[in-house]
Amino acid sequence: MSDDHLSGCHCCEGQQPRPAIFNDPGLPALAWRIDIQPGFYQRMLAELPLWRDPAAGPSAPRPLAKLTTREASDASVALVDAAACAADVLSFYQERIANEGFLRTATERRSVLELARAVGYELRPGVAAGVHLVVTVEDAPGAPGVCTLAAGSPIQSVPPQGKLPQVFE
Repeated sequence: MSDDHLSGCHCCEGQQPRPAIFNDPGLPALAWRIDIQPGFYQRMLAELPLWRDPAAGPSAPRPLAKLTTREASDASVALVDAAACAADVLSFYQERIANEGFLRTATERRSVLELARAVGYELRPGVAAGVHLVVTVEDAPGAPGVCTLAAGSPIQSVPPQGKLPQVFE
C-alpha cells in the first residue's frame, strides 16, 4: 500500500492557496463553494502524510507518514478520491442553500416566503378578481320591471366603432 518513492504526480510539492471567494454586488447567484473535487482531492493527498491524532497533541507521531503512494489503483488513494467526491457534492448543495438565503439569489418561492416571514411580512394566497357591477338597462315597451342577473353571467363591453367587445365572466 505504500511505496518508497512518490509517483510522478507532483501532488506533494506544495499546495496552491485556496481560491478567494468574493461576490460582486448584483450577481444573480453567489459563489459559495470552497472548492471542487480536484481541489479537495489534491489537498487531502497532500495532507495525508502530515496527519496526526489531534487528541494526542502536537508532538504525536504521524501514523500515515509512510503512506506515499499516489497511484489511483491504491485503496487508500481511492478512499481519498471518494471523500473528495463527497466533499464536492456537499459543497455544491451548500452553495445552493446559501443562494436561497438571499432575496436576490433565491430561486424557490418557499425561500422568498420564509425570508419575508423573517421580517414580519406574511404573504396572503392569491384570490380571483371580484367586482361590483352596475348594469344600466334602457326602458323598452313590454319589458319586465325587474331584471335579475345570475352570478357568473358573462357580461361584455360595448365596443367603440371597429373594435371587438371584451367579455367578462
